[in-house]
Amino acid sequence: MRLKIDTADLQIGMYVCGITGSWFQHPLWRTRFAVDSMVMLRALQAGVLQEIWIDTERGLAPRPPEAAPLLTGERTNHRLPERDQATPAHASTDLGVAGAVAAATDGIAAPTNGPAAAIDPLSPTIASLAADHPATTPASEPVPVPLVTVAQEAGQARVLSRECMHTVRRMFSASQGGQLPDCTEALAAVEQIWASVRRNPAALVSLSRIREHDEERYMHSVAVCGLMVGLAQQMQLDTPTIRLAGLAGLVHDLGRTTLPPPLAMLQALPDDPAARLAFSRYPQAGAELLNAEQQVPDLVIQATAQHRERFDGSGFPAGLHGAQITLLARMLAVCDDYDGLASEREGGGALSPSAAVRQLAQASGADYDPVLLQHFVRSVGIYPVGSLVRLQSNQLAVVCEPAHHSLLQPVVKVFFSLATQGRVRPQRIDLELSDDRIVSRENPGAWGFQGLNELWMV
Repeated sequence: MRLKIDTADLQIGMYVCGITGSWFQHPLWRTRFAVDSMVMLRALQAGVLQEIWIDTERGLAPRPPEAAPLLTGERTNHRLPERDQATPAHASTDLGVAGAVAAATDGIAAPTNGPAAAIDPLSPTIASLAADHPATTPASEPVPVPLVTVAQEAGQARVLSRECMHTVRRMFSASQGGQLPDCTEALAAVEQIWASVRRNPAALVSLSRIREHDEERYMHSVAVCGLMVGLAQQMQLDTPTIRLAGLAGLVHDLGRTTLPPPLAMLQALPDDPAARLAFSRYPQAGAELLNAEQQVPDLVIQATAQHRERFDGSGFPAGLHGAQITLLARMLAVCDDYDGLASEREGGGALSPSAAVRQLAQASGADYDPVLLQHFVRSVGIYPVGSLVRLQSNQLAVVCEPAHHSLLQPVVKVFFSLATQGRVRPQRIDLELSDDRIVSRENPGAWGFQGLNELWMV
């Protein structure tokens, strides 16, 4: 029996058979589907739809009113349009932050009794850059100041990232089993990830860097989704395009399910000719899987096919360059590689977040679109959350909040004195309000500290 109910009364196990109002208003492409996950439930209940049609013969009937779940919120949702992408008119053509970071050279200095440290010169070029390009967007349409701190969002982001990881796992498993990927749940996950990024842009992507070996493939997709919506938000792209960016981040690696396990986990093209050819085809294989689903927007399919292309034409599979690569694919190239460099895995090997930013910046104009890389650095910061830094006060600190105005002045938590070579009571310092400043990024592996992540999580 068809029954119209309040969206707030929707439950896992119900079967949706119709959407009230225009389909531009809801975040899902299909109007008939089972509500089978908390991610999907939250996305539907957080949207603008007040009522929804269910089929009680194919799913659960409503609970009594007093037992109905109460997950509500306000958000404007629109169906994702299929339209041409171009670099936004507001995007600066100057190399900006990325160029300055790439140009910065390392001096040599060392603490008296500690590992050698590379000193950032903080030249006038970088100092003026930080003043000229604050970590905000133009006043005409500002990106909101984070509603909560990283520590306040960490608990919710941790649960959400794991829920979304299981969504990705189910999609990958379905593809490996010969089934078409169902992107309905994926878009619901994008809604939740974007909601977390709006509350605090750094919490979820920072937590997603910390992962077990068997989670790598899936948590990487969650992290890239978070980075993509954060980057799109910083670029002031419109709401439908932000959703497209998030979805592209979540599904970009779907083609790896067509590779044998040894190849599926590789990051770069292998040397063996046969393996190299097989690996180079996985982006297109992912695009074909998404295209077969028939309801995935063309721009997401194109981004999946092109995310391993490089700005100078050195990428694969087609050797596209510059504007031949779609905007979402150029964004994906940056976000995908950043997470690959900065994510923590069993056995180590990850760069610190700030070192990962620096490595990307050194490939500006070659691997990456310089303008988009500038936006990315503004999005995550020159010193992203979790970076180990040395202060002018001869202390070590961990970055625990992005800078609100100057890229060079994030919020840090001091925990180690270089003078005494010992830990001190952790102290939170907003460098925008302090005379202290960062003089270098540090390599956590060289110091051998344990428990650094706990410093920025609490």
